Amino acid sequence: MVTRSHVLRTLGAAVTVAGLPSIARAAAPVDLAIGQIGNNSVAFFPIFVAQHEGYFRDAGLNVTVNVFQSGAVVGAAMTSGSIDIGCSVITDVFSLLKASRPVKIIGSLVNGYYVDIIGSNAFLQSAKVSRSSPLHDRVEALRGKRIGITGPGSGTEALVVYLLTRAGLNPTRDAVLVNVGTDQAAILAELRTGRLEAVSFAWPLSMVADTEKVGEALIMPALGDVPAMQGEVQAVMYGRPDILEKRQDAAVAFVRAIARAEAFIGANHAAARTLLEQYDKLLMPDTVTKLLAAYLPVLPAKPVIDRNAYGRALTFHLLTGNATNVGTAFNDVIATSIIDAATH
Repeated sequence: MVTRSHVLRTLGAAVTVAGLPSIARAAAPVDLAIGQIGNNSVAFFPIFVAQHEGYFRDAGLNVTVNVFQSGAVVGAAMTSGSIDIGCSVITDVFSLLKASRPVKIIGSLVNGYYVDIIGSNAFLQSAKVSRSSPLHDRVEALRGKRIGITGPGSGTEALVVYLLTRAGLNPTRDAVLVNVGTDQAAILAELRTGRLEAVSFAWPLSMVADTEKVGEALIMPALGDVPAMQGEVQAVMYGRPDILEKRQDAAVAFVRAIARAEAFIGANHAAARTLLEQYDKLLMPDTVTKLLAAYLPVLPAKPVIDRNAYGRALTFHLLTGNATNVGTAFNDVIATSIIDAATH
């Protein structure tokens, strides 16, 4: 027998079920546009891992990765609003702040200056220097040489300026800095033919040069060759303060996904190797082995910005002229609220 109360219960259930789709339906992914330098720098490997492993999807994000040829262009895209988050080196952040373009760092990608000075075989043989030589001798050997950099204002230029200045040399008069861009194959050809005697470039170029017998790393700051630079934060994620405030939930979700990727890489070396081979399909097995050996020690356990690591980076960039003391204090630059929300 169908009673009045049964009918009411049935109608109530029908209303509840009918209303479920609007409540339980998964929210549409939030679009987020990011930018990075090139598509084979190991610094941005966690972005690839987060995309590949579905961490962005799990965080409710639809991330579009835009690739640019230099950090300066990433910064310009970020400040113009064409991307939401920039991923490049902290040199670009300090340059933006120096130009009175507000920016906040929301996380770390590499805790080490992963740019090396790489010498051609001919140069290293003639100068009779190697990584085992005293640092002063290695820097002195660069006097008068043609040294490749990716471009003015870059982290690669900053390293050359820093090393030469600390050795009492003038970067303008005592060396010839050549803008070579980011084409690794072209740079290797320049080293091979002798048109460049050395180059300042990010990983994995020194590992590739070694594997292909074109040259070798002469100075590797991230591996302790320059004690004053040891542990300084280098690759970072950052954004405009107004955009980060408006899109705080998306920024937190992005950093949280990167934190998962960094943890995955640090805990699963075999899987990380397989993914790294997919990330940069041109790397030879020996190159991947060398790259991972250098990269894993400077991979952040979490994308947290350590005060001391930031302080060393600021000191470095004050000396190179890429930064000023105005508006560059830790609390002025680091978006701790976003980082804390993403990592706790």
